[in-house]
Amino acid sequence: MTDEHALKEGEAAFLAHLAERAHSQDIPIEATRWHHAALAESVELTVVSRRKAYIFSLPVSDLTDPHRAAHCTEAIRLVLTAIKENIPRGRGRAGAR
Repeated sequence: MTDEHALKEGEAAFLAHLAERAHSQDIPIEATRWHHAALAESVELTVVSRRKAYIFSLPVSDLTDPHRAAHCTEAIRLVLTAIKENIPRGRGRAGAR
């Protein structure tokens, strides 16, 4: 398997896990975008939630090495925590009155 293929599989798995965890914790994620420069050793992840964008830099090795899966889980926890801490408090969901 090529490094590029491993990276794409790692990205897909990371995004699937991120979306699943966000949904289970009722944390809104409206869009995600990856940016990977061929010579860089990191991947930039942009996550958009309720008109705010959060940018994270993740090591490529965390996404391509199955033995570093724990790092991906920790990165997901940090992403969701950052979003959750910035959701305005005291506002209910639309239609929940």
